[in-house]
Amino acid sequence: MIYRILLTLTVVLCVNGCSFNHQSTQKIQTPYQISDSKYHMLLNNFKKISPGMSINYVEKIMGLPNEKRNIYSSINKIEANKLGTAYIYLISRKSDYGSIAQRKEKHIRVNFNKSGKVKGLEKIGF
Repeated sequence: MIYRILLTLTVVLCVNGCSFNHQSTQKIQTPYQISDSKYHMLLNNFKKISPGMSINYVEKIMGLPNEKRNIYSSINKIEANKLGTAYIYLISRKSDYGSIAQRKEKHIRVNFNKSGKVKGLEKIGF
């Protein structure tokens, strides 16, 4: 009986924690690979983004992201304060599970502060 309760509690906490800060804007099926033309468009427009630009401007030149993730000050839900949002533009992803390296993922990430202004940019997996 205790085993069932602990197992149920573990599953609930894991599911709740895993969905805490991640939101897909579209269904992504793996393996995922964008076209060459979209790849070049994203890389060229990535170079045009700089700190302080608005979410609307980024969406205008980059399009909608594949994923949106909230950025928090702590992984602890009780202490966490939302600091902003990250837009993830996928280039490729080989698997649904594991770390970025294990998924063999390449993506562009644009971080926004709470005011919706760019605060950071990075290319991951390149």
